[in-house]
Order: sequence, then C-alpha cells, then structure tokens
Amino acid sequence: MSRLAECRHEADLVAAVTSGRWPTAAGQALREHVDSCPVCADVLQVAQAMTAIEQETLADTRLPGAGQVWWRAQVRARHDAAAVAARPVIVGQAVGAAAAVGLAAGVVSWQWAAIAHAAFDLGLVAWLGVAMAAVLGPLAIYAAVRE
Repeated sequence: MSRLAECRHEADLVAAVTSGRWPTAAGQALREHVDSCPVCADVLQVAQAMTAIEQETLADTRLPGAGQVWWRAQVRARHDAAAVAARPVIVGQAVGAAAAVGLAAGVVSWQWAAIAHAAFDLGLVAWLGVAMAAVLGPLAIYAAVRE
C-alpha cells in the first residue's frame, strides 16, 4: 500500500495560483520550494489547469443585463397574475358546460323515451341523464382548471 505524499506548502501554492499571484507575486521562497518539491510541482500543474478551465468557463458565460432581468420578472408576474385572475372564469365556464351537457343529455333521453313509447321507464332515463352530468361535469371542470 502506497502512501500519498503531502507537502505543507500545497495550500499556499494553490492559493497563489487561484488568486492570480503565481508566479510574480507569490514570493521567492515559494517559487524556489516548488522548483525543488515534486509534490508541489504536480500541485502547480493541476492548479494551473483547473484555473485555466475556470477562466474559460467564466469567459463563455454571458449574464443578462439588469434591465432584461427586471423586464422578464415583470412579464412573468403579469402572466402569473393573469392566470390567477382567469381561474374563476374558467371554472364558471366549466360549470356552465357541464350543466349544458347534463341538460342536453336529459332532453335527449326524455325525447328518446317519448319516441320509443315508454319502452323505458322515464325515471330511469332521467337518472341516466343525471348520472352522465355527474360524471362529465367534474371531468369538464378538471380539464378546464388543470395547468
């Protein structure tokens, strides 16, 4: 089992590289130590590579301006407020549609029974119309208010 090598100067070296102080503002003693220490030489390569990747990533990132962020927030707030305000209207329309479907089902079943010369009990036909309205009404309301 091999033991990983460590050096007490690693943290100072990483701090110098990530802060942009390496090599000019890092200090002569740290630069001389890195030249003589294989662990710190490896740490230097890794820290420089990771810092370069971070800088490339930040350079490719485009943040929107404050005005654009504010405008998007305003549009989103208006959209959300309109959706909340429209919800009671949608529910009312769904209830009206369910009532119309129930009424139409009742009229059709009543006329159908009258044409069939009371082949079915009119009470049974009326109950079938009510049952259709009871099933279709909640489905219409659910379809209208779901997001």
